[in-house]
Amino acid sequence: MADRRDSAVVLGASMSGLLAARAISSTFRSGTIVDRDRLADTAELRKGVPQAAHAHGLLTSGYRIMDAYFAGLMDELEAIGAPRGDVGGDFLWFQFGKWKLRHDAGL
Repeated sequence: MADRRDSAVVLGASMSGLLAARAISSTFRSGTIVDRDRLADTAELRKGVPQAAHAHGLLTSGYRIMDAYFAGLMDELEAIGAPRGDVGGDFLWFQFGKWKLRHDAGL
């Protein structure tokens, strides 16, 4: 690509920061991710991520994007203990004062 820019800086190595770096990787020749925390080799809570201890779920479109950006990532996450599940069919959701019906979300 002839019009690639020289470099980019992404602030934060959270999931969104890492995905942003991947998204712009075809536009820039090099990139730097800056984070205030030291990144460990193993899963651990980080001071700069106050929501790290909360339960998290990945919606279908996010799963598909991450799987396309990083081939094999979902298998790697499962191998280190992340459970797979369908956020529409395997969980109960309470929203606007009512329980939502379970359904197959395709994930």
